Amino acid sequence: MTKKVLVLGASNKSGRFSFLAMHMLMDHGYEVVAIGRRSDDTGVIEIRDSIPVVDNLYAATIYLRPDYQTDYTDILIGLKPERVIFNPGTENSVLSEILSKNGINVIEGCTLVMLQSGTF
Repeated sequence: MTKKVLVLGASNKSGRFSFLAMHMLMDHGYEVVAIGRRSDDTGVIEIRDSIPVVDNLYAATIYLRPDYQTDYTDILIGLKPERVIFNPGTENSVLSEILSKNGINVIEGCTLVMLQSGTF
């Protein structure tokens, strides 16, 4: 079964780290669920502006500033990913604590580096 990864803060701009992460995740065999501030289509990945129901979510990787993350707290808890990755610049101690208390493994790291090093 293909592991599903939610990319929160997805962008269709090729210079953005979230764009690179989406494509690298796909290259590594993951199914990407991309959520951005606006719906869009990168030509390969559909970016939605709301999170659909996702069963068996392996991970969520965050590319949103902390002040934009609050709206997603309950959704992330409800989706119950095995882990949530806060990429550099997105670290959020309050959300991290809430997720941890709900049994979700929290990682502060870089999805791109983790994929390249085989630690994702």
